[in-house]
Amino acid sequence: MPGRPEPTPIFGTLTPPGAPPTSPEQAAANAGRGAPAASPPGPAQSGGSPTEQYNRAFGLLKQANYPAAEEALKAFVEQHPRDPMAGSAQYWLGETYYTRGKYIEAAGAFAEGYKRYPKSPKAPEQLLKLGMALARANQKQNACIALGQLDHDFPNPGATVKERANTEKKRLGC
Repeated sequence: MPGRPEPTPIFGTLTPPGAPPTSPEQAAANAGRGAPAASPPGPAQSGGSPTEQYNRAFGLLKQANYPAAEEALKAFVEQHPRDPMAGSAQYWLGETYYTRGKYIEAAGAFAEGYKRYPKSPKAPEQLLKLGMALARANQKQNACIALGQLDHDFPNPGATVKERANTEKKRLGC
């Protein structure tokens, strides 16, 4: 987005405990060192254009079929990491975990989404939901770090995100 400053992690790490930071380059390097290869895409992800695959995955999410949506969104991000919709797919992947109460997994997905797609339209929501997931995983300090990062990187994230972030910070005592 033109005119927006580059994200600067001044408040600390956004990688949740237990979630090792990985970049596409690290993942490729690990694949050559005996790391398990990604399984082939299942029927929910196979075939079609990236837009069709994304829409199929999002459709599963709207149907509340969270395990299938998780699989489809993971496959989309793995197969199309540079697609303009990859940041949104990563966000929705986090939502599949969050909705099921898997807050550590959700935090990992949201942190990865913000790290890999800091200019995505979903970047402010990634930070908000990262903070919310960490709070629900009883990691108040890390939640406050994520919400502080949101304030720093996105001073005007939109009224809904700003209101939810302020409510969460007040609830946590950040």
